[in-house]
Amino acid sequence: MQLRAKKDLGKDVSTVVPYRYDYETSLKKFYLAVIMHEYPFNIVEHDYFVDFINSLRPSFTFKSRVTGRKDIMDIYETEKDKLYAYLKTVKCRFSATMDMWTSCQNKGYMCVTLHWIDDEWRIQKRIVGFFHVEGRHTGHKLSELFTEIMVKWFVEQRLFALTLDNASNNFVAVTDIVADLQVNEKASLVCDGIFFILDVVVTYLIWLQEMGWLLFLKHLRRLKPWY
Repeated sequence: MQLRAKKDLGKDVSTVVPYRYDYETSLKKFYLAVIMHEYPFNIVEHDYFVDFINSLRPSFTFKSRVTGRKDIMDIYETEKDKLYAYLKTVKCRFSATMDMWTSCQNKGYMCVTLHWIDDEWRIQKRIVGFFHVEGRHTGHKLSELFTEIMVKWFVEQRLFALTLDNASNNFVAVTDIVADLQVNEKASLVCDGIFFILDVVVTYLIWLQEMGWLLFLKHLRRLKPWY
């Protein structure tokens, strides 16, 4: 048992409260830091980092890099199962964004994110797919990958719209996706899917932003002599 100072925000005073060190809690917080800040798994082997932690708590011992990776993957699986269960309780429709890019290693990656409004009217979003896409990024292949993810998360019957850029392969992909959803009797699309693809809307909003910026600069030049 130890004592530590804790500030009472309500009274703006500091009080001394009992504190009990818990190794498992500290280890979980370390894993959370690795996840959120994308630290490498071998950070547990960095001499100066280990020395810094030992200066704070000499009794704290790190798990090995292999064990740490396994524990973090267990956390991932647990959180994924929670999200699976939660999405089954959501009654509204989902919108999705799908993005493709090529890394500096010349490898293609896809990221799929779900967006929805919860029962408290708060906008929510979760990444449900992030993986390496091998081979050519054809529209048919992107369509298969997207549909596979939606089926995996049990949301293919509750989709509202898909937002992506205006690349030619994306047009082929969304055409295939809409066709698959239209033949699926359980997957009812709003207005038969005419609002499903939002790339045109996004392009228009970007155009409005650019035009608004140009208009702002035009008026700014008129005001320049006055300041």
